[in-house]
Amino acid sequence: MAAGNGRAPRSPPRPTSGSGALIASPRTPAPGPRPLREHPEEFPRRSAGSCSGIDPARDPRRAGAATLSSGGITLKRHTTRQHPRLALQLLLVAALVLGLAATASAQLPGTLFGVIQDENGEPVGGVKIVITDPERADFVQEETSDKRGRYRIFVTNATVPYSFKFSKEGYQQFELNGVKIGARQDTRRNFTIKSLEAAAADAQAAGTADPAEIAKGAATEIYNQGVMALNGGDLDTAEAAFLEALDKQADLALAHAALARLYLRQESWAKAAEQAELAVAADVDVDSMQQVLYSSYSALGDSEKADAALKKMQAANPEAASVNLYNEAADAYNNGDMATAKDGLTRVLSVDPDHAKANYMLGLVLIGEGDNAGAKTHLERFLELAPDDPDAATAQEMLQYLDG
Repeated sequence: MAAGNGRAPRSPPRPTSGSGALIASPRTPAPGPRPLREHPEEFPRRSAGSCSGIDPARDPRRAGAATLSSGGITLKRHTTRQHPRLALQLLLVAALVLGLAATASAQLPGTLFGVIQDENGEPVGGVKIVITDPERADFVQEETSDKRGRYRIFVTNATVPYSFKFSKEGYQQFELNGVKIGARQDTRRNFTIKSLEAAAADAQAAGTADPAEIAKGAATEIYNQGVMALNGGDLDTAEAAFLEALDKQADLALAHAALARLYLRQESWAKAAEQAELAVAADVDVDSMQQVLYSSYSALGDSEKADAALKKMQAANPEAASVNLYNEAADAYNNGDMATAKDGLTRVLSVDPDHAKANYMLGLVLIGEGDNAGAKTHLERFLELAPDDPDAATAQEMLQYLDG
């Protein structure tokens, strides 16, 4: 791997004297850094018990949670005795305010945007979009695509699924139910509306076509809708589409691969492994599916199957295999498990001896073990591979300490 590959671990904090020099006792290594994982979203942690959760800053379901601040209604205790009826009224007011705050916090806005195009991929302007909420008969919202086929729909409550109806004179009207709009984000999704001529031609062809071929065509269209939903972050709609596509065409292996990625993002490890195995059996996207299998079986604690997937990754794509191993070692280091970290870093270097950060991190681990000679070898190799790395100065100071 090239020098300075991946996202670098940060430098360890340096305790300093008044002169700013690094302080370290002969048998006490300098504090180690907390390394950053390479591509953390693609390669989850190996231990099922230490799987990372969802970052609240990136999860609108959590980021939108509202709390009643100190600026809200506060019942103050007075020295004089309050009348019981007055106290009850104050309590009822406070309960009402809390209820309104809870209702407001449950409604998170969201925006859906994209382009409406015809069967030839050309933008279609003037398409009327009617948005309704099946649970609220009084909710109706209308939007229209512009001359370039672009549309934008903003809703104040993106926590519920909506029904969409698309219509324009000269085109086939269609409806979509259960459409979800990402809360507190802009989600892109394109739609296709067929001209009446194209719809008539499709109907005529369907009358003479093989039913199995018709089902395959429908499965492909549904699968493509699932891909758009997945790319837009609507995992529920994507999952439903992929499962429906497989129901229409059981041998649509691409849907298995898509479900494997979806379940991996949800950290549904058993489901991800099951779908990845089906995709591999059909010889579809094998390299990526081996990564899914490695991550899933690692999280499930099935080391035998995880190692088998890793060996296949090493044979097909050594670089991807080293990324997985480095992430695993970084997690162990951050959790204080130096033995596991050392084993993982050693395995990384067996696959990719020029992995700069693995050399650096292994040097830190060896200092902690008192193996100064081994630490010096790896720190020097790190500086050869990545002399301009942000941790290069720290490595040089450590080498000066080891030489002293």
